[in-house]
Amino acid sequence: MRFRSHHHSRPVLSPGHPLAGKTLYIPAMEEVSARAVAAAFRWLGVDARVTPPSDARTLELGNRFTEGDECYPAKVTFGDLLRLLEQPGFDPRRTAFLMTSASGPCRFGQYAVSLRRVLDNQGYPGVQIVSPHDKNGYADFGGIARPLLRTAWRAVVGADTLRRLLLKTKSAPGRPTASMPPRPATCAGRWNPVARSRRASCDSWRIACCGRATASAASRPTTTRNGRWSPWWEKSSAA
Repeated sequence: MRFRSHHHSRPVLSPGHPLAGKTLYIPAMEEVSARAVAAAFRWLGVDARVTPPSDARTLELGNRFTEGDECYPAKVTFGDLLRLLEQPGFDPRRTAFLMTSASGPCRFGQYAVSLRRVLDNQGYPGVQIVSPHDKNGYADFGGIARPLLRTAWRAVVGADTLRRLLLKTKSAPGRPTASMPPRPATCAGRWNPVARSRRASCDSWRIACCGRATASAASRPTTTRNGRWSPWWEKSSAA
């Protein structure tokens, strides 16, 4: 069987492109996928980076510059991007924030509008917000739109596949495997401040900083049924 050769042509970012000479920051709404998209941008000649890890300052800024009706991801996203303004040597003329837009009932379509208002009010009108829309296939990226979408899609699919493989090697609580030691109940990881806020605002679940959901109530322990691990909700439905 013969296979046709497949050649990827990489367009060169023109000097007149709006992102030329700028650093594009991508919010880490999902860290693995965000890093994959950033790599796709860099492949096309854009200096793209993922926002630094969230911390307590993230929530402080996110709560200060949102009105309280926004979803929690909006606060974290705003806080991560606004923290960049406080970094030493920050140059608004050489910085761009990626905040795509879309239609639908979710307020995600208003993220870019609200962020633009906050930046202008804080004296940073020079910070560019890259906000392409799905209605025109994100054509606002200009000459790199088609190769970017194709490359970013492959990168995200690859990242999701690797994440799925990682999760398959994880053990269920109380069932450590030879390939991976049991994970601690808590950890001093990067998401601790965000995780604490989530625990405070949700009475049913606690999202641990290591990325695992655990029951918040002591009356909801995991059980063993038919020789396998079973979460508490299966026990309740069976009863």
